[in-house]
Amino acid sequence: QYYSCIVSPAFVCFRNFVWIPHKVITCKWKSQRNYRFFFMFVCSTTLLCIYVFAFCWVNITQIMRISDCSIWKAFAKSPVSGVLIIYTFIAVWFVGGLTAFHFYLISTNQ
Repeated sequence: QYYSCIVSPAFVCFRNFVWIPHKVITCKWKSQRNYRFFFMFVCSTTLLCIYVFAFCWVNITQIMRISDCSIWKAFAKSPVSGVLIIYTFIAVWFVGGLTAFHFYLISTNQ
């Protein structure tokens, strides 16, 4: 976890809180990565978005079937489902894209 310094050609290791010259990389935390945990978090967030999106639609269709009404009246009866459908539809593109990108990085061993 190195972050380049704008002022000087050096890196800072935020694990040890030390400045490291550009050509001398001796931080022992350099090669430790938690991709496994991060990737599982991103995957589970994507699956959660898909789950909420799908079951909000199930809720809307159940309201439509029971009340024998249109989709707009079903959204009026359950506005939380409508808001969650919109929110998760937008969010799944971000976390889904992040999942796909990190899956690509892992599969190409980068």
